[in-house]
Amino acid sequence: MASQSQTTNGAAPGACNFRLGGAWYIAATVAAFLIFWPVGLAMLAWALWHRQIKASSWWRSLRGIRLPEAADLGGFARPRPSNEALSAYLAREQQRLREEQNRLDELVRAFEAFKQAERKANDERDFENFLKSRESRQ
Repeated sequence: MASQSQTTNGAAPGACNFRLGGAWYIAATVAAFLIFWPVGLAMLAWALWHRQIKASSWWRSLRGIRLPEAADLGGFARPRPSNEALSAYLAREQQRLREEQNRLDELVRAFEAFKQAERKANDERDFENFLKSRESRQ
């Protein structure tokens, strides 16, 4: 049973919980950077020198994180399947999709050219109307 001089987690009553202390130190360092950057830089250097950041629980949890591999990148780095029929089907489908994309791109270009021609025709009509209205006023 815990005595009155210890808390339930075994720490002395006045002791600073390192997780909380580390968070306060990081917040103080950020505030020091915002207020006067040399002080923030000194605090960061002190923390790194004394390895307070590396000893904190968040740093230990980060060390367990592995770097992403090719399999984690989804379809971007997916290796070809070993089945030849499936590989041939995928190649045909990709070629069909490229051709469809090219056809759609050409349709967009043709539509943009049409819209440009329409704008030009409208501008010419507006200018001719302006000239006619100006001549009629004179």
